[in-house]
Amino acid sequence: MRRKKKSKALPPRHKRMKRPARLVAAKSWLPTCSAKNIAKAYKNHFSVDWECTFKELEMLGVHIDPEHIASVKTSIEAEKNRRQTRRGKEVEDLFSEDSDENFALIAGYTSGGLTYGISWEEWDEILRTEGQKELSDWTDELASWPKVWMVHDEDLEFGEKLLPYLEGFLNYLYDLRLPAETFIQYREYVRQLGDAIVRQTFRHKDYEASPIKQLKESVADGGIVPDHRFLTDATDLRNFENMCNLFETFLNG
Repeated sequence: MRRKKKSKALPPRHKRMKRPARLVAAKSWLPTCSAKNIAKAYKNHFSVDWECTFKELEMLGVHIDPEHIASVKTSIEAEKNRRQTRRGKEVEDLFSEDSDENFALIAGYTSGGLTYGISWEEWDEILRTEGQKELSDWTDELASWPKVWMVHDEDLEFGEKLLPYLEGFLNYLYDLRLPAETFIQYREYVRQLGDAIVRQTFRHKDYEASPIKQLKESVADGGIVPDHRFLTDATDLRNFENMCNLFETFLNG
């Protein structure tokens, strides 16, 4: 007797709502939300994209800092451009000799001389459905890190100077195609590392220091940061050291 396949559980109802129902539900949910970043919390709770998040929060009368909205949109656009550049390079490497303006991959020719193969539209669909999460799916909160690290106003400017180096390293890790759980763990280490560097800068009032110099010193020899309170055990510390070794390679590359 053939065994019945288990049905796949549906996502929670609030993640499957259409806009009218979501707006009604949000009116009850918002007063219960204690998150500092209400936009990110809304996006994750209702499983919507950033554009939808900002639009619906505006409809609900929730004020979001215009600079934060602009920063998120800039990050999304930059990542979109980076993906397009990478995809173009992948196509160029794979199909440089066997492609034309109509086909990404020319498989052959009919007896009548007509070309057949994988069209550029089909190739774009393959890339979209290849199952690889885009970097923006893992780092959508990146632009908010400097504000999270901030103790005093001076910290924000220094954190914003530091952020591009951390973002560059996350791009580097993404291109290594690490397992998802490893990338998520390293991303958290990177965030905590940035927080530690900003706090050290605040303690020493050394805001004129070079962010890249501070960063290089912090990841040298397996990682030396002001405190390791966020590293809970020996395994965690070893993984953090591995991440720092990769970061040092990236910075010196």
